[in-house]
Amino acid sequence: MHDMRWLILGAGAVGLRLATRLHTAGVPVLVYSRRSAALFLLSKGIRCVDSSGNEEVIQLPLSDSIKSATKWLEDGIAAVCWRRADTSNAASLLIKYAPEALPLSLQNGIGNVETLAAGGTALGGVWRQTCMLQENCLYHRGAGRVVLGLHPTVDDERVTRAILQLTHAGFNTALSAEIRQDLWLKLCTNLLSAINVLATTELKASSAYWEFRRNLLVEARDTLAAHGILARSCDGQDLSLEEMIERQALPVQARTTSGEPSVTQIHNSVYTALVRGQELEPLHYHSTIVEMAERKGMKVPANESFLQLLMKRRIEAGCLGRLPV
Repeated sequence: MHDMRWLILGAGAVGLRLATRLHTAGVPVLVYSRRSAALFLLSKGIRCVDSSGNEEVIQLPLSDSIKSATKWLEDGIAAVCWRRADTSNAASLLIKYAPEALPLSLQNGIGNVETLAAGGTALGGVWRQTCMLQENCLYHRGAGRVVLGLHPTVDDERVTRAILQLTHAGFNTALSAEIRQDLWLKLCTNLLSAINVLATTELKASSAYWEFRRNLLVEARDTLAAHGILARSCDGQDLSLEEMIERQALPVQARTTSGEPSVTQIHNSVYTALVRGQELEPLHYHSTIVEMAERKGMKVPANESFLQLLMKRRIEAGCLGRLPV
């Protein structure tokens, strides 16, 4: 059951968290990275630290050769954990070197799984676990949840095997018959990722901040509805869009996303991108809603103003003291 191989493309926080858990569960896994310096650092072992401060060091199989890595993979799962801008490159590499493998996109945003399918079949995936990589230290919170779904929907026994392997590794897993619905729901969730990182503590204590968050979600809900798009969880385990909207109106003490105590501050990928000076993926989330609204002649002022904020100047974590509208 656990002999199907996994190749992880990308040595970032998500790729390494997936790899360490599969490896610990006895699943054959190999991490490929184009960055030799990162592989050298990780070759000393990955320090995995949970939110309570518990730590373990895990030694992963690593490779900087796509030819040898894909030869080892054979017809297993190629999990793409690169940033969405690199999806086309990943698709080209897999078509050339691993045509028998089943690609899996664990990236944020819409359109990645279609790119990886490239006229064939690919797995779309929704990753739900906050994790952060600093040098060779991987910080993580919660048990983690992974939702998988084939695009287009066809029968492939590797999907069942992948679900079993992920479950064996401790993930809360689900198989979606309509993975795009789960991906749209995750995009709506991600609309809150940047403002959560950017806002000051004082701003987060204001009712205007929570009303703005609510407006971001309401605009997304109405825009998707105008296009006839459903954004929902395949099994109801993830908060629905309506539940997320309602949560923004809760009393402050009830708004926390997790009751789990944390001795380590674990930030999302937006924070990491800000620190490293990388392009912010929320640009894609907000621009998707803005562009779709424009096609229907709709106004989405909260998403428009926040998109302009992300585009017009360099910003830093915890620096946003007032809302853009």
